Amino acid sequence: MGAILILLFSSLLYADFTISYLIDNKIKQTVYYKDDNHIMFQIEDSEKTLEKLFIINSKKYISFEENGIEHIFEISDKLSDNSDNNVSSDNNSSSNSDVNFSVLRVDNNISFNQQKASRWIVKDASGEKKSIIVTDNKALYKDIKKSIEALKKILPKSKADEASIFDVGNGWTILKSENLELLKYKESPLDLALFKINKELDKNEQKELSKEIEKCFTNVCCGKSSTNPQEINSYLNEDNKKWKLLSSAKCNYKSQKNIESAIYSYDNKFITVEMISKNILLGKIDSLKKEGLEVSNIKNLKLEGYETKEGYIPSVDATVVDITLPSATISLYAKGNINLIKNAKELLKLKFKSLNYTLSN
Repeated sequence: MGAILILLFSSLLYADFTISYLIDNKIKQTVYYKDDNHIMFQIEDSEKTLEKLFIINSKKYISFEENGIEHIFEISDKLSDNSDNNVSSDNNSSSNSDVNFSVLRVDNNISFNQQKASRWIVKDASGEKKSIIVTDNKALYKDIKKSIEALKKILPKSKADEASIFDVGNGWTILKSENLELLKYKESPLDLALFKINKELDKNEQKELSKEIEKCFTNVCCGKSSTNPQEINSYLNEDNKKWKLLSSAKCNYKSQKNIESAIYSYDNKFITVEMISKNILLGKIDSLKKEGLEVSNIKNLKLEGYETKEGYIPSVDATVVDITLPSATISLYAKGNINLIKNAKELLKLKFKSLNYTLSN
């Protein structure tokens, strides 16, 4: 009796699970689920990680690597504010449009990937007959539902329905279909270190990251792909003689999506100004800290009523100021340990089309 109680207690204590699926015979999606506040989706292609999506203490993040550097951004609730779109169905049909079918034949008592399963011969919406393998494993179904609801919180509204492709309703989960295959399902404790997003870079790694950042002081979009700007040119008054626009662009690189960049000259110094859409909440200081770069002398203050943060980056000898507006974040940075607050105040007083500014995707 004592042993049974210990096993029961252990099963309640460790509700962690890992589920991996192969999607479209190419993309591997793995969810690591410790609890409601520690969830990670890892997306891989040919064993290479494309991106990671996190839910950590009710905040959502996306992480991906470029040129050996990991970039981490916070995802806005406005981008992924999805209502509950649970589907329900019976064995003869499904309300999920991605797996809409009727069952023609059922072969029970088969096994797939260590799961007791059934093979269904189904007819899809176009009339084509297909074979799918499903299971009514209650534990798997429960964990799949948790994964679906977590993924819906992260995905944009337009893609929320895609999270439900594993669930055919009424307690049944897809193990194998034309575009899906369960690779792994395991219930076992997960280390909290797996969900740590603040990196700690050593000196050599900080040096490599600093090389990339150095480009941002002399090139719009840090020298990466860009197109003509949409809004930032109108930010400063054309007749303002203190600020001289040298170049500007809308950034297209993955780590700079929804950013417009401009370089100005001001009193014999160059100032880079970035406007970041509200879909990405983190300013330059917090983004660099999460990437593992040291930022010192951080000060929090308010300018014209807006939350503002100032910091110094020793590895590139630069000062950064982030201003959080209702629909955008503005970042200023320039070489040297200098006072950029004065410049930030001027920016807020100068011409700006709208404080409801939102960059196009």
